[in-house]
Amino acid sequence: MKKNGFVASSLIYTFVVVFLGLMLFLLNSYYRVGNLADKYKLDIRTSLLNDKRADLNIDMMVWNEITKEYEKVKDVPKIGYYFESDYSYCENNSQLNYQNGIITLKSLQKDYCYAYFKKRDEDIKINIYTKEKANSEEVLVNSIPSPVYKIESSNCTNGAQIKFTESDRKFTVKAKNKTECKVVFVKRQTDIELQIYKESASGNQNFENLKYMETDNIPGLNYEFYKYVCDDNNVKTTIYEANNNLKIESKGKNNCQVYYKGGTDKVEIIVMIETNTGNAGYTTGKKYSRTSSVPGVGYNYVGYICEDAKAKVTYENNTFTGTNDTQTACRIYFDAT
Repeated sequence: MKKNGFVASSLIYTFVVVFLGLMLFLLNSYYRVGNLADKYKLDIRTSLLNDKRADLNIDMMVWNEITKEYEKVKDVPKIGYYFESDYSYCENNSQLNYQNGIITLKSLQKDYCYAYFKKRDEDIKINIYTKEKANSEEVLVNSIPSPVYKIESSNCTNGAQIKFTESDRKFTVKAKNKTECKVVFVKRQTDIELQIYKESASGNQNFENLKYMETDNIPGLNYEFYKYVCDDNNVKTTIYEANNNLKIESKGKNNCQVYYKGGTDKVEIIVMIETNTGNAGYTTGKKYSRTSSVPGVGYNYVGYICEDAKAKVTYENNTFTGTNDTQTACRIYFDAT
């Protein structure tokens, strides 16, 4: 009996040791799995944060004299503002430049940049006009026109002097008192009528199954010269880009369209609001109709649907931004409160 008791005790002892070992193993495994799960959650959160940004992003920040703060805007401010190069920067040290109302970004990696602007001294005001021909009507514009136009005349009040540098297309004004200047640009008379288009999901020009938007200037470094098409194939015409300018060689008169591919404007944002007569949309059982702008009081943003499932729309500082590798359209939906 003692022998059997000894055997039983040994079995119980062995069982306890095995049980405790198994518990330690399970607890250790649970701890490791928990750590891995936390790591995966962190990786997912980081990935989602990165996915919210396109490869190259630029926030336009404009100083508000009333609030005394910089505020984010959608577009580059036109003439009357100057670029604050000392404040502007990129998180990954990409090269950010501003010239003639155009922001250009030179980068070899994903980056997020901030471009800061302040309003110029109101003591100097420059009014710019363009004319298609010498005897055409003057049209007031809000930026310096492209090199297709040249200076026809300029004058300032109170004896101030204004100078325009053709190479960098910038104005210099020398004035002792407040002054207002008038500058008139006239379109250069050449044998080639030229239209420049940049890739844009919201453009209305279709070319090779992509949409393009007409622009007055050569797009920035985010775009690449792609192709050109001329109306008259019997007139030998060659167009190429050199030193950020378009060079044209032609044996006669022609009308040509130049296309640039690239950029970050891949996603067209379409705003949809809840109505009684629209179509089905984001929220089950509700109808929506298209509108031209984001609604204000009385509506809540509820979500988005993109034609390309890989596309993403983010909402920040009252601005909706779409990101995708190819052109697509995304509808953002607002329900009535």
